[in-house]
Amino acid sequence: MTKSHISLGLLFVSLFIYSCSEKKKATVDFNKNYSFKALNSDELLINLISVRNKVTGLIFNPVSGSDVQISGFIIDDSLYLNEYDKSGNITVIYSGIISDSVIVGSWSKPDGSRKTNFIWKETSANKLYDINNLKAKVVIPEKIPPKFWGKYGSDCNAIDLEIIESNPINIMVNSNQISVLGNLVPSINDDSKLLIYLEKYSDLGRGGMSLDWDNFSTQKPIGSISIISTNPKTLKIEWIGFYNNSSGKYDWTESDFGSRSILKYCDDSPQQIKRELLEAEWQSPSQFLKVSGVYHKTFNKFSIDITVQNNATLATFKDVQVKIDYVSKTNTLLLSKNYMKYDFFYAGKSKTFSWNLADAPNGTQTIRLSFVSASPA
Repeated sequence: MTKSHISLGLLFVSLFIYSCSEKKKATVDFNKNYSFKALNSDELLINLISVRNKVTGLIFNPVSGSDVQISGFIIDDSLYLNEYDKSGNITVIYSGIISDSVIVGSWSKPDGSRKTNFIWKETSANKLYDINNLKAKVVIPEKIPPKFWGKYGSDCNAIDLEIIESNPINIMVNSNQISVLGNLVPSINDDSKLLIYLEKYSDLGRGGMSLDWDNFSTQKPIGSISIISTNPKTLKIEWIGFYNNSSGKYDWTESDFGSRSILKYCDDSPQQIKRELLEAEWQSPSQFLKVSGVYHKTFNKFSIDITVQNNATLATFKDVQVKIDYVSKTNTLLLSKNYMKYDFFYAGKSKTFSWNLADAPNGTQTIRLSFVSASPA
């Protein structure tokens, strides 16, 4: 580790210790937009959401449509943020001071290089472009990754959460008060984490009926579910609350669902058996995918019709790679080459396709075909 990495690490550790040593800190909750324009660059928009001094947000370029994720925390009037790439790596570190309408500070690379000052100016809510409107909508997948499927509970005497194979799932936020249908979306930066997005309420008690459901966002996460252990499988639940588009703040930030922060796997149901079978089939594509072919030779030009049979019960595969050996009449291997078919091959079905084999060398008499690999779909 370089000296700059060490110093940055010590900075964040010391800040954490300092924040924990204070008996009481005022929390800072807000949702604000800022704008920034560097020399010879497009104007950038920054959206920051602070909930109990934890900050998340993004930096958005309205010209290119690109954005980057940022997150961090606030201590008093000081802001500390990390910027991440799509793989979850820290690319930029920000620190600054928050005032009524601006954030003044500096950014640098993680190693401390390229340190540059910045001023982020708060934008009016009535400005023609708003980062929340410009940002593309969250895409809700139909299927939930199988490794999350199952029933979970604090002690398995009662089931607190059941994750089925398709969105949405039912989530009891507060007993006898609020149950919602939530959509689970894989995190971009962490494949062991799902973000929860509100679809609609499913059951309400007296307390839930008083909430502003018409203005609750379906585009802001209300919580997250993370796998923190695989043996035994254990989930961590983090509750955020319902984001109110009208007030720009999160409502109902405390919940029974959030208080059940650690849930263990309790399932031996047909759903779980199905999940385990699917994952086992995905692990062994060569056991289930069978390739066969018929080649044709016309005036020393070769073509081949290939059939891929998927004998799996549940697993769909994609991007099948096969190997073709070109062999002479003396049974000498002239050339061996891999070819990829970018397509989906569904469980219990076969698919046939044809290729012209322009790679066949002179002297080819016969062709041999074999399976190489495939990816789970």
